[in-house]
Amino acid sequence: MVKKRQIWDSAYKVFITVLICVICIAFLINFGSPQGALLICWAKESSAFINSQAISNFGKYIAIGTNLGLLTVYDRTGNVILEKLFKDPILDVKFSYDESYVYVRSYSVYAVNIRNNSVSWEKFLKNYYVSDFFPFRDGRLGFLFASKTDLTNLYIYTDSKGGNIKQFRLPETYGRFKVITSPNGKYILFSTEDGNIYNIRYDGYVNWNTHLNPPVFIDAKLNYPLLIDINNDGFTCICYTFEQFGKMGNLLSFFDLGGKALWQKNFTFTISSLSFSPDGNKISITYSSYVKVFRTDGTTLFESYQYGYIPVFSALLPTKLLVFYTSKENSSFPFSSKGEIIRLQSIYNRKSLFQTKLNFKCDSFFSSVDGFYFFEISKPFLIRLYRYQQIK
Repeated sequence: MVKKRQIWDSAYKVFITVLICVICIAFLINFGSPQGALLICWAKESSAFINSQAISNFGKYIAIGTNLGLLTVYDRTGNVILEKLFKDPILDVKFSYDESYVYVRSYSVYAVNIRNNSVSWEKFLKNYYVSDFFPFRDGRLGFLFASKTDLTNLYIYTDSKGGNIKQFRLPETYGRFKVITSPNGKYILFSTEDGNIYNIRYDGYVNWNTHLNPPVFIDAKLNYPLLIDINNDGFTCICYTFEQFGKMGNLLSFFDLGGKALWQKNFTFTISSLSFSPDGNKISITYSSYVKVFRTDGTTLFESYQYGYIPVFSALLPTKLLVFYTSKENSSFPFSSKGEIIRLQSIYNRKSLFQTKLNFKCDSFFSSVDGFYFFEISKPFLIRLYRYQQIK
């Protein structure tokens, strides 16, 4: 009897050892050996509560706006190169694609010339306020104006100096809505929370509109129920949770410029993020423990599963994929006090370029378009800039 127990104990130990090895191998396969490191460039503290923040496309500048109306722009070395005080709280900041301007939104939008340290122009409309705006790669901009007196929302397409090119009214809605633009500014996607979708050209011409079926499941306690994105060709990707005949599911759909659904995919789990790559030829989604990248024909280019972690956000860079993971034991969002990981990896050779644990007080992490600079913000006051360095 004793001999059998010894044999059982030995077999059990072997089993545990093999299991640990398998788990370690699986971890290495998923996370891999990093090919680089994330190095801190600098850390700063704001003198007031940070309301808004942005990193320029190639990481040349960092901008923060405060509730007291103070705009501060830092360069890569941490030097303050621009500081301006506006009369109202700063609600949003964005950079021009060429990094020459920083746009500041309060109730209007100010275009601040970084080199000249001056406001070049201001965009406003009487009896309206700017609820959102979109700088495009060619220097032109789009502005979403909301009426102060009724349900009217206007979209204005302008030149690089804020001069109007086209202006038109968006459909009226009593509930929540969202406006997304293509990177080149030629297409606008207007959606309502109950599933009305409009694909609109920059001059107001409606390419197509539809009402999503099966019906959108709406929970007022949750965020906006639709995940949507549109590329430079006007192709649209939409994901939502539906409820029909007592059955719930999650649907991912891809539409062409004419509104035809080219493909659809059903998922058991809720999709937490969706985005096109900068070239518009790939789509990334996160759900459950998976990150997936699709080609625009619906075929899978890349798939990653991480045991014990939930991907809460992914962003496609030109040839890389940036993913935020949180531990399943601490899956609240924004991030909890432990278990959060940010990882950058190549889409094509699947190598991990870097992997690091987030600061436990981190609220948000932003990447430059090329994926070499990363901006971390820990509200209300602390900011950090990192850069990716490849290990030779």
